Amino acid sequence: MQTVLRQPRHAGPYKVSTHSCRKKVFARIPALFPVRDPTTPLLLRGVHAYGFFDGLKNMLSGSGSSSSRPQPGSQGIDMEEAEEAGEGADMKRLDSESGGLAEDQGVFGPLAVLLVGFMAEEVEQFRSVMLEMEADMVKIVPCSPSMMGGTLQQALESEFPKYEQPLLGTRRTVFLSGMIGAEVVEVIAAYKDAGMPPTVWAAAVPNNYTRLVRDLVDEVHADNTVMVRRAQEAQQARQAAMQDVEMGEGQQL
Repeated sequence: MQTVLRQPRHAGPYKVSTHSCRKKVFARIPALFPVRDPTTPLLLRGVHAYGFFDGLKNMLSGSGSSSSRPQPGSQGIDMEEAEEAGEGADMKRLDSESGGLAEDQGVFGPLAVLLVGFMAEEVEQFRSVMLEMEADMVKIVPCSPSMMGGTLQQALESEFPKYEQPLLGTRRTVFLSGMIGAEVVEVIAAYKDAGMPPTVWAAAVPNNYTRLVRDLVDEVHADNTVMVRRAQEAQQARQAAMQDVEMGEGQQL
């Protein structure tokens, strides 16, 4: 089954898009699946934290390769270990495998991607990834230092911004806009397959669209830290339980 991406369009802060033309994209998943129970541990494969469509749940683990160049901001978190998440007030999470989006839900915002904390060569690598997916209609916005002090809406709706190197300490974050769940999964899978650096993923919803990019980045990474800690605690608890079972079996023998 193929998934597709739409032609770009403008969307206001509380406007949900209707039908639009799409371009075919190579499918990496067969279909959308129901959102999993957020209380059920799940070892996620490669992406983290969305705040995207209304009603979306479940945080994603970190994406990208384990190796990376000297970066303007430190990730400081092993995204590959993340498993579990809850639902936040402003940043809704997605399930990494399904996108966590019911098929009858609409999309929000312009068809665009905001790249925060990425170096110039990484922006171009991401652009190449999108071209390989035939997703050239998706606007790619490298976040400038000045955009960090503006709203997510202003950044996503900016026209052909020029690249400016991020300030030291800017953590990599990707904001997605205007995509359905299957398209989100396509982009994330392609990013991971390309071996790009680890990042935290988030997206535009009405209740974060007019908030400052800087504040959203801090919030998403804070959520990510909590999620990773919970995943590590759950892993330790499972290992302890397995050891108890093995010791009990050994005593019976």
